[in-house]
Amino acid sequence: MGLGANMEERAAALDRLTRERVTWRAELFKGLQKALTDVRGTPYDQVNKKWGSYSRQRKRTLEDTEDGDNIVHDME
Repeated sequence: MGLGANMEERAAALDRLTRERVTWRAELFKGLQKALTDVRGTPYDQVNKKWGSYSRQRKRTLEDTEDGDNIVHDME
């Protein structure tokens, strides 16, 4: 991969690299999203080919509130 000997070759190389960058960027973002989604454990819908949503905060269950971390309950 060279930059070219003159301005026309350099402009053509820049144009080609710009097009390749746009193409690769889309593919890289798809791969990155798949990797991050897999790590976060979100579900994937095979039919619609979309990632499902997930709760960013863990929902507290009844057992979590009864194990001694409830300040109001401890003070009563």
